[in-house]
Amino acid sequence: MQNTTVNSIPLSSPWGTATK
Repeated sequence: MQNTTVNSIPLSSPWGTATK
């Protein structure tokens, strides 16, 4: 995903770790 999406989603969330 794009960096903007990653910044919008907290890294603590499952989606945050999935995007990285």
